[in-house]
Amino acid sequence: MKSALTAILTIAFVSSLLGAGTLAYFSDTETSSGNTLTAGTLDLKIKDGGLIWRDGIATAEWTLSNMKPGDSTYGSIDFKNFGNLYANHMEITANYTITDPPGPESDTQENTPADEMASEMVLTNMVYAYDSTEVDVLPLISDENGNGKKDLYDLKYGGADNLPLSQVGVQRSSIDMTVQLNPDAGNNFQGDTLNLTMIFTMNQHSSQ
Repeated sequence: MKSALTAILTIAFVSSLLGAGTLAYFSDTETSSGNTLTAGTLDLKIKDGGLIWRDGIATAEWTLSNMKPGDSTYGSIDFKNFGNLYANHMEITANYTITDPPGPESDTQENTPADEMASEMVLTNMVYAYDSTEVDVLPLISDENGNGKKDLYDLKYGGADNLPLSQVGVQRSSIDMTVQLNPDAGNNFQGDTLNLTMIFTMNQHSSQ
């Protein structure tokens, strides 16, 4: 008889727990509307000389015609962030192609690789300026081809990174660069043209 009573009490206790979930409670919900999440902008613009700020420059800044070993060309570009986000640093690299038409008899190599001519285009001066401070960029470029010089090949494949930036709309930054055809360049490059594109990238974060 004692065992039967225990079973009845257990069943009653379980039934009371099941009934507890059916009770109703009050609630009140309010909303906050009109919230917007808008991404900020990085807007790097460049210019040379007295030209207006723009996205890219189509006119040539570094040109040298009828060059011979030892000849140099100088160019300068200004930068400014017209966006509304602060950027962390600037990165400078390059790209190039070669035009190698059938040349004179003294041109000792046809179809010269672009990388080979770029390795003979030596960077003799490269200074980055921001907020009245100048940075010598050449030590920041690694000698990718191991020829003991800093050249356009190195700029393409290694680049110069982590260059400080003037902040949003405050003051411009600039790069001054001189490129020289290696005085020891041989006849392989007679009549050849290296078509250079300079690439400037503004990065938001230090990890980029």
